[in-house]
Amino acid sequence: STGRFTITFGLEKPTYATLFHGREISQMFLFPGDDIYLTLDTKEFDETINYSGTGALQNNYLASKFLIIEKMTDDPREAFKMEEEKFLMFMKKSQHVLMSHLDTFFLEKGEAYYEFVEMEKNRLVYEKATELLMYPSYYRYLKRDMEYEPSEEYYAFIDELDLDNGKMLELEEYRSLIRMYVSEKSRKMIKKDTAFQKKYDNPHSLATMVIILNEFKDEEVKNHLLKEYILEFVNYRGLTRDDTVMAIFYANCNDTIVIKKVEEGIKKWEKIAKGQPAPGFEYPDINGNKVSLDDLKGKYVYIDVWATWCGPCKAEIPHLKELEKEMHGKNIVFVSVSVDDSKEDWEKMV
Repeated sequence: STGRFTITFGLEKPTYATLFHGREISQMFLFPGDDIYLTLDTKEFDETINYSGTGALQNNYLASKFLIIEKMTDDPREAFKMEEEKFLMFMKKSQHVLMSHLDTFFLEKGEAYYEFVEMEKNRLVYEKATELLMYPSYYRYLKRDMEYEPSEEYYAFIDELDLDNGKMLELEEYRSLIRMYVSEKSRKMIKKDTAFQKKYDNPHSLATMVIILNEFKDEEVKNHLLKEYILEFVNYRGLTRDDTVMAIFYANCNDTIVIKKVEEGIKKWEKIAKGQPAPGFEYPDINGNKVSLDDLKGKYVYIDVWATWCGPCKAEIPHLKELEKEMHGKNIVFVSVSVDDSKEDWEKMV
């Protein structure tokens, strides 16, 4: 109400953070012990952000960097619509502009900023590489050209990158890059080997594990990727202990904390494994009557989870109605469960 706010928190090491205001964001660099003052007009946001106090210089640089990126293209998606050669030229030019801005901004500012500048240079390299890896899939989607594949020379930039470096794991840009690199390599592997798809239950998961083990030798990086992917697989796809992917994981991961988390994830899925009793529930319907799974015993139960804010969920509803109509009179009931926080939104939609 006064137009001012204060926030205090502890940090163990220097870190990048993001300040959100609605849909607007600003990246910050925070150092333990810093006392930073920020002023801005929230209606203008990026154009008005200004930092003072201890640690101000790095943050004013980050604010100015964002404005430069913003001026390069009004809509980032437009760059991904460019033809390959033009896109590469655009990326080369933008990288040069940003590197030059970084050097100029910290020129003659002293050795105190050397580590930050080096870190920023690495971030710029990994940011650019990530966008280069993103380009083929974005181009296919935005140009509706599903057959597009980059030229053989396109991926030459990868040979210049240090992809297997545990010291870089503190940078989000590096972590994003190696994830995308693994994803792209596994996609190509599956596309090239059609037999691979038919041979295994989880071909994408398995291809990912193979790529990680073949491409990364640094133990920190390898364990990081194994953790990222296996937890994603276990938490969202419900892999079991005897799955081929899990066998490879157990044979190659030496991080006991990660293994414990994976085991916990597997146990959650065991509760809803085939043959187990379905977990019970009881929710009010639109008329306030309680609907319980126990009331539906003896019937097949089709459960649809949706929300008023979920586009794909709402797109399914007409098809679900058709399915209900088709199955009418048979031994099956359809239950749609909303995960909305707002009862009013839910009631209005129903």
